[in-house]
Amino acid sequence: MSVFIAVFLCCLFLFSAISKAFDWRRFGESVAELGLARINVKLAVIVVPAAEAAVAALLPWPGTRTAGIVLLLGLLISFAWAAWKAKGQNIECHCFGKAVSENFGALTFVRIGVCGALSIGLLAYPSQRDLFSLGAAEVLYMVLTSCGILAAYVLLSAIAGHKKTGMTL
Repeated sequence: MSVFIAVFLCCLFLFSAISKAFDWRRFGESVAELGLARINVKLAVIVVPAAEAAVAALLPWPGTRTAGIVLLLGLLISFAWAAWKAKGQNIECHCFGKAVSENFGALTFVRIGVCGALSIGLLAYPSQRDLFSLGAAEVLYMVLTSCGILAAYVLLSAIAGHKKTGMTL
């Protein structure tokens, strides 16, 4: 199970990194709305997606998994700080670039909590298995299942967004 969690978090953070990289201007605008200095906004636009991509690269391998989890937990703390800083304001989070349109809020803290719990679970119940110790079909199933979970989240977020605005699909 811990290998699947590592693969899921890997897919999640890779998706997040790519989404932010392709929508870096809007991600930067969201960071700027938090009140950061301009130099810190520019830094965040580069560092956050790069750190997310690094998490995705480190998690699947037992030898680097702990470093990936530590980096992931650091990112989650920074995300929680951003969500707390945005409290009471109408700031779009751009957690997943253009794929999901949501403001910072309670759901942001839920996502952070779930990712944190999964990360701590990986630390508490480590597996020495890596992707090379699994069959190709098993790895493919894990990746496709993870992508399916992410696609369902994006779809449900889009439906919820349309319901909020009163638009019909």
